[in-house]
Amino acid sequence: SDGARILTGAADGAVKIWDAHTGKSLLELEGAGVAMSAVFSPDSTKVLVAYEFGATMMWNVSSGECLFTLQSWGLAPAIFSPDGKKVLAASSCGIAEVWDVETSEDLMALEGHEDEVLSAAYSPCGTWVITGSRDCTARIWSAACGECLVVLEGHEDGVQSASFSADGQQALTVSLDSTAKIWNTRNGECLLTLQGHSDAVLAGTFSETEIYCRESTESTTSPASCCETE
Repeated sequence: SDGARILTGAADGAVKIWDAHTGKSLLELEGAGVAMSAVFSPDSTKVLVAYEFGATMMWNVSSGECLFTLQSWGLAPAIFSPDGKKVLAASSCGIAEVWDVETSEDLMALEGHEDEVLSAAYSPCGTWVITGSRDCTARIWSAACGECLVVLEGHEDGVQSASFSADGQQALTVSLDSTAKIWNTRNGECLLTLQGHSDAVLAGTFSETEIYCRESTESTTSPASCCETE
């Protein structure tokens, strides 16, 4: 993306695309209620909007056409994979689901959590998925086959958000138990617990570094093998 356009979603149900230089409204998308999240695809040709009551809609940026509607049954944001070919969404049914962007085919369900999935994110290379759940755990999955590779256990309340570091070697989870934890993604070891908040921790992220990706013969078993820092 060149930063030339801005995407906003509002409680009035409107999703708008704006010219970042002039402030002119370029396109308005009429969806299915309150827009909880809205993101551009990596190539900025599509928009993905998650609505309040479970509908996720994908739109063509040029024409304003709704390409398809998915039922994700969750309030967590739906996201594109880093290559823009898949959509990932968490579900209140205890799973995360992956769809094909071109066909809207439901490719796989990531099943294993025992309660609502509150967040779902790709690794920077798109090889792995991490989910956080109200069941107090996070899980790392193969994005290719949906196999659960590592379970991160140690929080005393729901995991509100989970994400990878830029090199894929660590994961960060934040929890309703008022802590954040850093984990080794190879073996699930908790490396550090961040304590000091007096209430639920709702968001967290690593700072970013420049990365490059490479194919790995270990890619089905090692979440840390897909990325390296430059």
